[in-house]
Amino acid sequence: MKQLSELGEHPGHVWCAALDWESQTVVSGAEDGLLRVWRLEAPARPRRLEGHQADVWALAVDWGARRAVSGGRDGSLLCWDLGRCEPTRRLRGHSKDVLCVAASWARDRVASGSADGSVRLWDVARGTCVAALAGGHDAVWSIGADSSLLRVLGGGRSGRLLLWHLEGRDAGPPEHELAPGSSPVAAVALDAAGQRALSGHWDGSVVLWDLDERRALEALRPTGSGRVECLWVDWAT
Repeated sequence: MKQLSELGEHPGHVWCAALDWESQTVVSGAEDGLLRVWRLEAPARPRRLEGHQADVWALAVDWGARRAVSGGRDGSLLCWDLGRCEPTRRLRGHSKDVLCVAASWARDRVASGSADGSVRLWDVARGTCVAALAGGHDAVWSIGADSSLLRVLGGGRSGRLLLWHLEGRDAGPPEHELAPGSSPVAAVALDAAGQRALSGHWDGSVVLWDLDERRALEALRPTGSGRVECLWVDWAT
């Protein structure tokens, strides 16, 4: 394995990124409050997206429609037109940092998790919050969702994994708690059907869950590993 290129215009930490291999495009968010859109064939000339007032913690991209949503330290979510590199909406409701997002672009819905301990569900076409989910986290660091945003799984510093099933519900507490609290949960991923999930923990473990049966199927604990901060899963294979 060798490095092909380096995208290096951000002056500080890069907190989130998304990549589309077909279009050879990368979107990144960083502590300078900017997002950048890079073309891999011309990495020296990224386009800058300005709108957040501080760190950009989270990002989700709809590559087909060339749109995105980002969450930041300023407590807001911004919806973006990536073709014009302009914000189209600002979504407000969280009282602290927006730390994670998950999207169902076919339904124009986005879920966000915040340092204020809540998960919110948004209609990005209308710019409205359609559900506020109470969970009891001191901070929601990571969320995952099925392809329709009917099942949402959230994890955070407390080590609890909370599962909401949103069909026919507008708001409320989680229906299930998968982990009573151990190591902080920094990353979560769900399959498209919402039947399986992976959670990544600060103790170095990655846990596979059966969400229908609400139980852990397998825990991977590599020897000498550090914190698990991010996950990417190919559920098809």
